[in-house]
Parts: sequence; C-alpha cells; structure tokens
Amino acid sequence: MTNKDQNISSVAQKNTFKRGLRRTLLTWFLVFSIIPIIVVSVVSYKQAHDDLQDAAFRSLSSIAKLKTIFINKWYSYRLKDLEFQVTNSTNVRFLQALKEAFGAGGKDVAEFVRSDEWASIVKNVGGDLKKFQQTYGYYNLFLIDDDGNILFSVAEEDDLGTNLKTGLYKETRFARKCMEAFETGRPVFSDLEFYSPSNDTLAGFLIQA
Repeated sequence: MTNKDQNISSVAQKNTFKRGLRRTLLTWFLVFSIIPIIVVSVVSYKQAHDDLQDAAFRSLSSIAKLKTIFINKWYSYRLKDLEFQVTNSTNVRFLQALKEAFGAGGKDVAEFVRSDEWASIVKNVGGDLKKFQQTYGYYNLFLIDDDGNILFSVAEEDDLGTNLKTGLYKETRFARKCMEAFETGRPVFSDLEFYSPSNDTLAGFLIQA
C-alpha cells in the first residue's frame, strides 16, 4: 500500500470515528435531553392533575354550599308562606265555614264535598287560596279539619273528601305528617313521596295545624 493509500485510509477511519462519535453524542444528548423532559412532563402532569382535582373539589364544595343555602332559603320562605296562610283571617273563616257546614249537614265527608253547600262556600270564600296557588306556583293547597277530613283542595283530586286517619290515603307520608302536625302544633315537612292522588307525582308537603 502506498503512502497515499495509507493517508486516504487514515482519513476515512477518522471520518468514520467522528461520525460514530457524533451519533453517539447525539444519542446521549437526546437520551439525556428526553429524560428531563419526560420527568418534567410527568411532574407537570401530576401537578396539573392535582391542581385540577383541587379546583374541581373546591368548585363542587362551593356548588354544594350554594345549593344548601338556596334550599334553606327556599324552605324558610315556604314556611313564611305557610304561616301567613294559616293565620290569614279569610282562610280561618273559610275553614270554619266548611267545618260548621260539614258538622251540620249529616253527610259523610265524601258526600259533603260534592254538595251544593260546599260549592257555594268555596265560591264565596275560596278565591284567595286559589289565587295564592296560581301566583306562587304551588301544586295544591289543602284545608283539613282536626279529625283529618280533607274539606278543601285547590286541585280537587281524589284525596278531596277523604279522611287522613281512616281513609284510603292514611298510609301516605302526607297523612302521617298531618297527624304529627296536629299533635305537636309545629310545622312539618312530609319528605318526598310518589303521591297517588296526583298521578304518582313526586311530591312533598309542608303542613301546619
């Protein structure tokens, strides 16, 4: 091999070594570069995940608190509505007129609420409750005597003219809570139930004796 050939071979070997070294350095550079990126990415992802969880939890907690406040205020306003209607002189006279007519008529409660006398009393005195129901969006309003007879109902469904102590609906939460209200004199909430006289609508009742 001539000196020229040896020089060419030496240069080729150096170039090959340099290319191999560059590839090796580049590979390690990429490896060492990728690892911190992966680590940073994992750490960043975990931090973001934790932050999102914390934010979601705080948001849910805030929503829950707001809903609780809303429900409490709603319930408080409904109790005020109930108290006002119970003490309203027109409603007191209305219930008294119904009780007196029922007691004097010699009919059972189912017959009484279908009588002309009942219809006349309701027409003359029942307008305020109907207007209140329409204005404030209540589904129904009842007047019930101390014996559990439903003497008036705005919706006039199947429970009108029944007795909540002995009648068809005595096992409903509505009936049981009415008895509780009569005994304690305090306002009560029936909890929710599917109430069959209202086509099994999910309903809750606020009651005050």
